[in-house]
Amino acid sequence: YRCAQSEKKVKSRKGVCEGAKMRDKGCMDTFACKGWLNITVYEELSVVDIKLSHAEEHIPYWCIDIPQNVCQFVKNNRQLTSAQV
Repeated sequence: YRCAQSEKKVKSRKGVCEGAKMRDKGCMDTFACKGWLNITVYEELSVVDIKLSHAEEHIPYWCIDIPQNVCQFVKNNRQLTSAQV
């Protein structure tokens, strides 16, 4: 897995923040942090090898959690279509 703010990760999703149909969300800053997580499972040995690397400290990832009041609104209004919401 790569860091969510890695420049290498974002390049593969280039069209997300560009183009004629730009959505009302911003793009996060990206960094050459070389952040990755590698997990190797050796089932025959019952061993898991975990390697974590992150070469550059950078600003934290934005919070993208859905607010509790929005979750409750969706639960209370399941019958509404997206156009009605």
